[in-house]
Amino acid sequence: MTAKFVAADSAERRPLSAGMDGAGDAMSLSNSDAEELSALLDTVYDAAIERATWIEALQQACRFLRCSAGAVLSADLLGTFGLSVHWGYGPGCWESYRDRYFHLDPLNSWVFRSRIGGVFIGSHSVLWPEVLASTYYREWVAPQGFIDLIGATLDKSASGVAALTCIRRHEDGLADDSCAWRMRLILPHFRRALLISKLLDQHDLRPDAFVEAMDALSTSVFFLNAAGELVHSNQSGREILAAGQPLGLIGKSLAATHQPSQIELRRALNAVLNSKLESSVERVALSISGANGEPYATHLLPLTSGARRQVGMSTAAVAAVFVRETSIDVGSAISAATKLYKFTPAECRVLAEIVDHGGLEHIATRLGVTRRTVQTHLEHLFEKTGSKRQADLVKLVAGHQSPLHHSN
Repeated sequence: MTAKFVAADSAERRPLSAGMDGAGDAMSLSNSDAEELSALLDTVYDAAIERATWIEALQQACRFLRCSAGAVLSADLLGTFGLSVHWGYGPGCWESYRDRYFHLDPLNSWVFRSRIGGVFIGSHSVLWPEVLASTYYREWVAPQGFIDLIGATLDKSASGVAALTCIRRHEDGLADDSCAWRMRLILPHFRRALLISKLLDQHDLRPDAFVEAMDALSTSVFFLNAAGELVHSNQSGREILAAGQPLGLIGKSLAATHQPSQIELRRALNAVLNSKLESSVERVALSISGANGEPYATHLLPLTSGARRQVGMSTAAVAAVFVRETSIDVGSAISAATKLYKFTPAECRVLAEIVDHGGLEHIATRLGVTRRTVQTHLEHLFEKTGSKRQADLVKLVAGHQSPLHHSN
């Protein structure tokens, strides 16, 4: 018997029982793996509120990925570190990486150019021969018995990046597609927890700071009491309720306006409110539909264990519901990508048309330029981003969509 999942906040929502890229052999988790994942996600969201718990979350992530060491690290191009959590390294090894070998790590060039949500395996990278020949590998990697790594980009700014990186030793073997599939299972949760943690750092960490931080998210957040009644929602959530799509209120209870979605939502809420998620995460994430069938990624989070108990103290909340439409906020996403890749105004216009419409002839007509001009801008976009197809550019833009709320 295996459990199957849908990952919330993915750039593309698909059953994760499918292959890593939607093809190939089916992948799934055994019941014991599902319980391990459930415990990991519980710790990840505790870490969002209680920073000291990050190391425990990292340790559980490494074990879930069958890795022996790992780090959650944010750094800028100058090597200035923000969040730095590590586990599994020998005495002084992480400090030597930070102080000497960070700038000698050839894979950092990939990390700083990667898109948010990107997953990479070291031994699969075109840079791996350069890594094997480097001083970094000879003096730091090899002596520790490391043979491979798997990483994921959690967040980016114009000059910095945050990443989760897990290391494999000889006894672990090389990372493979199954390892990458597991990383994609946990990636959206680490991303969300990191964002919440950063927002909380801007507050004074009193019990209601979590609620205040949620108001900055573009993701809609709803806090429910033990009876399933709404006790608080953030700004984005209030906008959804005012529009009546995809959620509304029946009395004080949260309800999906799409009837099949309401059945799934009610089942998931019952599981969360009745503490039935201790050995399964099958219903932690689901998808609900709007009036026109547009999908919304939905994640349900109990607030009754660990550090999360503090969150509900001022609101009587026992559960939080996160809801996010999967479409792209093109304007904010292109703006964020422009800061990183230095797009020109003309390139931005072409990129926006690629995301919204596609087709060089169509774009040329809409912009009032020649097809050759559009082709030239497209080639520049490919060169600056390392992309090879228009579909890659669309994914890149989606990866730079801001998770923060923007007022109209």
